[in-house]
Amino acid sequence: MIAWVGAFLGCVVIHQPIFDPRAQIVFAILPLPAAADWVTQSLAGRESRNWLRLATGLLLGAAFTDLLASLIFERWLILLGGLIVLVAYLGAILLVLRVTGAWKTVLEEHFPGLALR
Repeated sequence: MIAWVGAFLGCVVIHQPIFDPRAQIVFAILPLPAAADWVTQSLAGRESRNWLRLATGLLLGAAFTDLLASLIFERWLILLGGLIVLVAYLGAILLVLRVTGAWKTVLEEHFPGLALR
């Protein structure tokens, strides 16, 4: 939910999208804190704080806004690069969950009653 707030704020604050390659590297890094927060919660069983969720959600939303802007302004190469980064993040998270064995816990937590073998 907070990511949507970050995306909205990104749309309001950024009137002119930044398509500079250096800025795109920053946008590619922005989801990292949210991913780290979620994975450490899933693996260590810790509770995240609201201020941390707010901060990481806003950063994630800004990255989503950049992807949306690249779609709207037809910057196809930037969009493709952003989607590749997104798939890499998801793949890394899934790999960590698989290697550590935490994937069952995560699935049971998010889908109660799911029959896992």
